[in-house]
Amino acid sequence: MAPLPGYLASVWITPTSSTSFTNLNLVDSGDHKKFSVPVNDPKRYWDPAAAFVVQTAPDGSTWSTATVGTYTVQYVNGTVTFNSAVTGGTPSARISSGKYFALSFLGDAKSVNVKAQLDLHDATVFTNPPSPWKTKVATLADTDIALGKWWIDTTFLAYLGNRCVIVAYNGQNVNQRYECFAFLKSESIKIAVKDLISDDLDFTSDGPLYFIAS
Repeated sequence: MAPLPGYLASVWITPTSSTSFTNLNLVDSGDHKKFSVPVNDPKRYWDPAAAFVVQTAPDGSTWSTATVGTYTVQYVNGTVTFNSAVTGGTPSARISSGKYFALSFLGDAKSVNVKAQLDLHDATVFTNPPSPWKTKVATLADTDIALGKWWIDTTFLAYLGNRCVIVAYNGQNVNQRYECFAFLKSESIKIAVKDLISDDLDFTSDGPLYFIAS
């Protein structure tokens, strides 16, 4: 793959408040266990703090509520995975009620730096024969996101301490992107007489960083 120019990229972000929805039909992956929001549906980023009602149907119309504990939910990119396959002639699943975060293009962003990392702990012990090399154990993963933008207003003060979704498209194709839940941990506003006022935002992930290839 050839190198990509940075101007092809874009950054999208959600507000800190979510919106209710009902009866959102999910798409079967083919194994009748994993069901996801249709590609590019705006309701694909779900609020993990909201109560969700998951339903299944054997025929796409006779719905019954699934028991909590019989499925897992991936809130980023809206996916439900059942412990056992949904049965029937037309196995179906939907979210009867829930909440989602609406995604918006951040037009005043000028750079984004996504840094995935692992905590590494020293586990070195005496060895025979002796070795001068340390051994490490990887434990917990994390992602830091540095977002550079031009300062417009005080909107992002309200993001401090609140969960949002950040999505960074790299321009390779219309869907390829990095995305995760994140909290804003700091905002730095720089004012210089010879330059434009800039606004640097530092986020830390809340849960996994996902890469959507296509």
